[in-house]
Amino acid sequence: MKKMPNKDRPLKTRVTNGVLRIEIGVNTLAECIAVGNAFHKCDNSAKQYIRDFAIIDAVQFARDIARELEAEKEDGSSPLSMLFDQAAQSAIDDGSLGVEFDQQIEFEKKSPKETW
Repeated sequence: MKKMPNKDRPLKTRVTNGVLRIEIGVNTLAECIAVGNAFHKCDNSAKQYIRDFAIIDAVQFARDIARELEAEKEDGSSPLSMLFDQAAQSAIDDGSLGVEFDQQIEFEKKSPKETW
C-alpha cells in the first residue's frame, strides 16, 4: 500500500504519549478552505457563490493560519485557546469520563483529585 504524502493527510486528532495532536496536511487544509462555505460570497449578478482569493502556496498559507491561531489578544487568549475552551465545554456537557462533577473548586486552585 502506497503511503499518503504528509501534505495530503486528512484532519486527525489523537492523544499519544501524553500529547494532544491535531494534524492536517497543508494541501488538505487549503482544499477545505477553498471549497468550504465560509469564504464564498453570494454574487447576485452571476447568480452563484464566489470566492475572491486563490491559495497559491499551501505551505505558506498553513504557516499564516498557524500564526493566527496563536495570536494573543490583550487578555492572553487566542483563537486556539478559545477553540480548546469550547471543545472542553462540549466534552464536559457531553459527560466526559475524564472529569468528576459536583465539585466546588476556587478560582486558580486545583482539586486534590487533580493529580495530573
